[in-house]
Amino acid sequence: MKKILLGCLGLMVGTVGFSQNKAINPNAIKAHMTLEHKRAYTGFETMPQNQVISNTGNASRSGRAVDADTAGVTTYDLQTNNALCRRIVNLGNGNIIATWTRSTSGNINANDRGTGYNYFTGGAFGPEPTDRIESERTGWPTVGVTRSGREYVITHTVSSGMMFAWRDNAGTGQWSDMIIPGDPVAVWPRAANSGDSIYVIVSRQTGDAFNGLDGGIAFFRSFDGGDNWIGPDSIPGLNASNFFRVGGDAYAIDAKDNIVAFVVGMFQPTLFKSTDYGDTWTMTRLITVSDPLYSGAVGELLDSVVSTDESYDILIDKNDMIHLWYGRNVVLDDDDATAGWTYYPFNVGVMYWNENMAGMDPVLIHQTRIANDTLVFDDCDPSFSVNQDAVQAYFGNMVSMPQAGMDDDGNIYLTFSAIRDGALDANGDMYRNSYIVASHDGGNTWVGPHNINQDDQEEAVYASIAKYVDNKCHILFQSDNIAGTAVQDQIGPAHPYL
Repeated sequence: MKKILLGCLGLMVGTVGFSQNKAINPNAIKAHMTLEHKRAYTGFETMPQNQVISNTGNASRSGRAVDADTAGVTTYDLQTNNALCRRIVNLGNGNIIATWTRSTSGNINANDRGTGYNYFTGGAFGPEPTDRIESERTGWPTVGVTRSGREYVITHTVSSGMMFAWRDNAGTGQWSDMIIPGDPVAVWPRAANSGDSIYVIVSRQTGDAFNGLDGGIAFFRSFDGGDNWIGPDSIPGLNASNFFRVGGDAYAIDAKDNIVAFVVGMFQPTLFKSTDYGDTWTMTRLITVSDPLYSGAVGELLDSVVSTDESYDILIDKNDMIHLWYGRNVVLDDDDATAGWTYYPFNVGVMYWNENMAGMDPVLIHQTRIANDTLVFDDCDPSFSVNQDAVQAYFGNMVSMPQAGMDDDGNIYLTFSAIRDGALDANGDMYRNSYIVASHDGGNTWVGPHNINQDDQEEAVYASIAKYVDNKCHILFQSDNIAGTAVQDQIGPAHPYL
């Protein structure tokens, strides 16, 4: 059983000491990947014989460096395929909303699956939820609160597209829900709101196209808190002339006043920005790749490039400047006779860019690297091995899942996950922990990292930080004592454990 935990971390993020062992060469180990290994799950796949989940453990609570309260539990433990949803809202008055994909069925089919919800007030969560908030099976919640105080959760359904669930007062009252019309194959929504305006981007499974693009993104808007919706609209430039496809959960969105912005791109991170509430858009490529339509097919080549693992996050600050992050992924294809590409699993970290860097490539946040003098890995065999034909656990790199929040003074706080050297579960698989770094000068320099859970016998992943930071960083993460996920590790082709 996975536990969903709220950690409250004080604002002082300093440098944390790690073992000073021999650093590895980040380019010394390489692996192979193909599109088949990037399969994204909707949660509605039907498994043979109602396959039982067997690798969800019990949460370990010892040794934590932060106060952590349990919001709830789940046996359906896949919370995203790539980029995180915004799963937590800090209302700024001591009250916090926490959401997650929830099931307690103990099997992957998870007929009871939907949004797990809990409300933190008076210094504690309410009772752990015993049911989803929606009237039917859903998944992938993204949560927000409008200016009027309406609380909403947007998910995807089995066959009707997106569901909008709401109640008019956060933390209290009965939930209502409705299908957002116009896109019955929509899956993996991401939403952001400014005031009572809600903006949604949503993809679709491989094989379904939108605006001529496989997995293409549709854009929806509501200017009245979700009562009425405009969409699905296409975004100029987000088409098959510029992209090969869009992956599941491979995008992030934010909104502030008249500005709406999102980031997407399988090998070439691309920013789309509107300054008129989503009426018109500009497109900015953050990096240059030798073939923007590269797919990994036989006959294609790709020059070496510092690319993305598609675990994106984006934030608009109080000065209307856009900041964005993603997991670093160094890729190369110099063999056109073989499908797929080469990547370097230790050449990783979190990449960062903001609008002051226009015309410049994104930069690596040094404090998030593995192969450096802070997060050091010197004994990678047998603790770590790369299956040459499979993606790493969680479908992201060994440093991944960034998400950012900001306080009133403009300080940025960034959470991410990374494997933890020498910390192995009972199966001999390597744990991931969740970390945080901070910038007190608008992203120019960073301090940290700080290990959020500080437990070498615990997996702690999917760390979602509340966008608004007050005197604490409020972070929701999933925890238990077995590495990996039951959903990804037991469906279809075997995936390697870390």
